[in-house]
Order: sequence, then structure tokens, then C-alpha cells
Amino acid sequence: MNKKKSNCINFSKIYFCFPYKSVGGVSVLFLRLAYSLFEKYNFKCTLIDYRDGYMSKNANLDKVDIDFYDDSKKTIIDKDSIIIFQSMTPWSIFPNLVIDKSTKVFFWTCHPFNFIPSHYGTKFIMNFLLNSYKKKSQRFVKYLDNSKGLVFMDNECLHTTEAMLKMKINDPQYLSIPSSHTNLVKNMQHSNENNKDLHLTWIGRIVDFKYNILIKLIEDLDDVCKKNHLKIKLTIIGEGELLKKLLYEIHKISSYKIEHINYLREESISKMLINETDILFAMGTSALDGAKFGTPTVLMDIAYKKVGKNYTYKWLFERDGRTLGENIEKIEYISHGADSLEYLIKNFISDKTFYHTMTLKYFKKNHDINTISDDLVKVINKANSSWGDILDQGYLKRGLIYPMIKNYRSIFKI
Repeated sequence: MNKKKSNCINFSKIYFCFPYKSVGGVSVLFLRLAYSLFEKYNFKCTLIDYRDGYMSKNANLDKVDIDFYDDSKKTIIDKDSIIIFQSMTPWSIFPNLVIDKSTKVFFWTCHPFNFIPSHYGTKFIMNFLLNSYKKKSQRFVKYLDNSKGLVFMDNECLHTTEAMLKMKINDPQYLSIPSSHTNLVKNMQHSNENNKDLHLTWIGRIVDFKYNILIKLIEDLDDVCKKNHLKIKLTIIGEGELLKKLLYEIHKISSYKIEHINYLREESISKMLINETDILFAMGTSALDGAKFGTPTVLMDIAYKKVGKNYTYKWLFERDGRTLGENIEKIEYISHGADSLEYLIKNFISDKTFYHTMTLKYFKKNHDINTISDDLVKVINKANSSWGDILDQGYLKRGLIYPMIKNYRSIFKI
């Protein structure tokens, strides 16, 4: 039960729905925001997750409630509530949710391909075999846009949705991804004084859209170390379906040390970022986990295929505040892109405090959770999208072709 209903929140319950067993950016995002709403508004949200899901296992039950999702039985959603999803195609919404028609629904687009029936590697399938599903996604997104039930985390998510669905979203709303508030700040005076000895960290799942850019980083660091005689250690924190392939590639590197860690709890990652990491390489929520401490952070970009030699590495603070990772197909490379990692590391060595200061300033301006939680309350209070509309307009119907294509992709690993 909520301890006390906030006068600022128009619902008796707010659900964050993301049943997911592994650690992922959305699980962390929803858990943090639920805590923030409790701390700021004295409002206890409800998480919907598997009993052994990440949110369930890590939740502080003094601050949130949990309704367990089960693939074999129903989960009841209370009336007079709003349920917040990561954006998804409507027929993918968790089928064992029992939602009253009057319940408000809200979708947060945290990945460029959330509304796309298939990803980059199956564009042909989407445009031809799944054309009817694409049109249904178009109608669904248009409905959410008109009813204020949709936000985008950044420009990349908006523009990819528009391009892939061949539509224009007339009134896009943005809600940036936050990281948890902290009073801890990296002390650059204790940073490694040996400028030839650097500890770099990558945080992120080893999955399709992150794997290729990580391989690019590993290979480019190899070139930089050989050319400049740097002593570098790269710690990779993450697991996923491409981990075995990554470990095989790591074994080819001999110019610097690479350590892989499957998983660390949040407090352990924080200690590493504050006390041990010189530069963080990450995208999405993981990039903010370093930036909030002022750990100089390089924002990595999305790549579903091998990354070209002219990819340009950029600091998080060099971005426009509306991205946490772009599709590399849309990035305009600068002429010295092939050497940009070398330049970036040399510039960092020459003035570490500058990059610390700029990173912290950027984070506070664009991603502090106190600001984002206030913004979340504002946008969900305006939402007029309901579960009844989704049912009545037939968005949940899957049809016959989609399961066949899904099985095809599973068999051929595309």
C-alpha cells in the first residue's frame, strides 16, 4: 500500500513493468525511478517482474512493492493506475497481464528499434513480409503520440522510429534517461599519476548492437598501445549471448591487458568507477553510471555490423544532450576519425581534470534523477492512452506470419 498519496500524482498506483531475469538498462532505470518517486513524493510504486528477475532480486521492499509476473498464470493490474512499459510492438506486450480497460498505459522508448518488428539485419523481411505489422506499428505509435502516452529517451530513438516506420511524429515528448543521485565525486588528485599507465572500463551487455562497437574499441586500443607504448588495462563488465565470441577475440590481443567480469553489483561498479577507472566507455544507462561521479566517459554508439576505420570516438559531454548512443550509419565522421581514439587518450592525459569537470557538468544538466523524476510525473499525468483503446483497436493481434518469421530468425540467428 502507498504510505500517502502524493498531491502531485494523479494515480493510486504506478506500475513499472519489465519482467526480465538478467541485468539490463531498463531494469535498472525502472528500479531507480521507483526509488526516486518514493523519496521525493512518498509514493510507493509497484514493480512487475519475474520472481527471479533483476528488479525482484534487488528491490528494497521498504521503498517499492512487487507483483510477480509468471508465464503460466495471470497478473492482475489494479484500477485507477498507470502502467509504464519500455516501448514495444503492441503484440509483444506481456500476455498474462490482466489490465482493466480504464487503466492508463505509458510507453518509454529506450532503444531505437523498440517499435520495429525486426532489427537491422532483417530489414527486407520487415518491409515486405511484415508490411502489415509495420503499418500496425505506425497506427499504434500515432495513437500513443496523439494521446500523450509516449516519450523518447533521445533523438536517435525518435528519428529511427520515424525512418523505419516511414512516418512523422508530430508532437514528440522526450524523457531523458537518468542515473541515481550521488554526492560522491571522483577525486582527480588521486588519479594515476603515471600518464602511461591507464585503467579503462567498458560496461555493457555483450549483445548484438553493442558487440561490434566493443570489438572496434579493443582493436583500436591495440593500435594505440603499440604506437604510443602505453600501459593499458581494459576491464570489460558484461555478459550476453555473444560473450563466447568476444572472449575468443580477446585472446588475440597481446599489447595490453584485458580483464572480463560477468557481473558486479552496483556498489562494486561504483567503487571501481570512482577509485580505479580513468576513462569509461559505455552507452545508455551504463554511460551515466560513470558520468555521475565525474568519471570521464566516452559515449559509444550502436552498430549491428563491423565498424569502419573512420569511426570517431567522442566524449559524452560533446554530445547534444539528446543521445545516449547513435546508430553509426547516421554519424558523419570527421577526417581524422581513424586516429580519434589516440587523440582522445593523449588529450585526456594532458589535462585529466578538465574532462572530469566537463563530464560532471554535462551529467547534472541533462541526466540528474531528481530532475527526471519530476519530468516523469508531469508526462504521465498528461497521458490519456488507455488499455481499452489498445484492445478496441486490435493492436494486440499477432496474426499468422509474425510467429513464422520469429522462428526463422531464431533458427538462423538473425
